[in-house]
Amino acid sequence: TSFSSLPIQTKTENLIPKPYILDVGTAYPHKNLEWIIDTFLQWREKRHRKEIFVLVGDHDNFYLRLIGRFKAVQEVIHFIGSVADEKLIGLYQNAAVYIAPSLYEGFGLPAVEALEFGLPVLASDRTAQPEILGASALYFEPTDANDFSDKLSRILDDTLLRSKLIDQAKKRIQVFDWGVLAGKTKKLY
Repeated sequence: TSFSSLPIQTKTENLIPKPYILDVGTAYPHKNLEWIIDTFLQWREKRHRKEIFVLVGDHDNFYLRLIGRFKAVQEVIHFIGSVADEKLIGLYQNAAVYIAPSLYEGFGLPAVEALEFGLPVLASDRTAQPEILGASALYFEPTDANDFSDKLSRILDDTLLRSKLIDQAKKRIQVFDWGVLAGKTKKLY
């Protein structure tokens, strides 16, 4: 089922304060979450920003380790855990930016879900993400704190860039339409 066929949500779970950036998925080491959280906290302090970081994912051992490490900043870093699709929709709809910081990635479905909601995506420039997301995302080098910080500020503050990324997302998401894929498969047979 496509998220776009689910009902619109207007509130986020637990009324998370805006603005926030969002990451959805696992906390496996290759997802680069520890680095991105550290870098986000440095960015927030150095640039006097108010954004918070919301992470959605099953609280397995990898997540529990992150939660323990960043316990002192839980007013800024929110570990939500797993949520139902309806609540996840609200989180996507109300986020300012989706961040996909992986050092290596296969398909990266959450970033595509973010595109479906017209959410600007800031993604690492590694492996398949540029191929999957195309021109609908802004890319950063996932081990370069300055590059990430500059790009995060830009994607949050540059309204022209945000509009361009949202327009590109609307176009790019059509590539992943199941109806189109089924039609092409049927035609092939």
